[in-house]
Parts: sequence; C-alpha cells; structure tokens
Amino acid sequence: MEVDKSLLMEQGFLILREVIPPSSLEHMRESHEVVVERQKEIWADERGPDDPPGGYWETAPQPRVVTVEDRIDESTSDAVEIWLHENTMGVARQLLCNPSPIVTGMHLMCSPVRDCGPSAWHRDIHPIDMAPLANLQADLLENGPR
Repeated sequence: MEVDKSLLMEQGFLILREVIPPSSLEHMRESHEVVVERQKEIWADERGPDDPPGGYWETAPQPRVVTVEDRIDESTSDAVEIWLHENTMGVARQLLCNPSPIVTGMHLMCSPVRDCGPSAWHRDIHPIDMAPLANLQADLLENGPR
C-alpha cells in the first residue's frame, strides 16, 4: 500500500482504504470483541466493594484494553497480527521514514457505557521533557513524523 506522505503533512491525516483486507474484517471484529470481553471479566473481578458489577468497564470515561498479550490466543491472534501486516507496518515504514519500525504498544480504546462528556484535550508529545515545542514543530515539518 503506497501512501502520500506529503498529503499527510499538508492535511494532517490520511484515509487508508482496506487496511484490513475485506475478507478478514468480520473475523477481525469478532477477535477484538473476544479480547474486550476477556478484559471486562478481569475488570469485574478487580472491582472494589463500592463499584458496579462491571467495575472499570462501567465507571471509566474511556475504557481501554492496554495489555493484550494475555488476552490473545490462537483464535484471536489476528487482533495482533494486523499490526505486523504490510498494510499497517508497511505504511508505518513509509510515514516514519524508518525501515524497521516496531510495535511498542497495542491498545483498544472502547466506547464508554455512559456518556461522560468530552475528555480533557491533551497532546501526546511532552515539550516539558522532550524539547521546546517550536523545535519539535520544526523537526516535524522538516523530517515528518517519527
């Protein structure tokens, strides 16, 4: 899958069609649902005495599955393998100008049980401990995303 990095830099986003091959989509959805259901069982088991039956699943403004390693088995392996597929890892190679990108985390962000309103805005860069924001912006404009 070829991508236009200049379009990303100009618009700030890309629309990638069929990143997940259509023939794999239904099973991929099922695998992710299984992973979320397994996590929901853990949250229910970890709930406090005053928490609702679903624990974190019911109370979080944006429940996230952040540890997938022990929620994956042979039947759900495609939920992880997609991150190594050419349609994802190959795109990362192109956009990040890195011939060997690696996956450092896989997270599933889930819709909350109830509407908690908008979350607080934040950015995933931290100028206070990375570099002055102006330098980060200049580097991004000159070299693209890292």
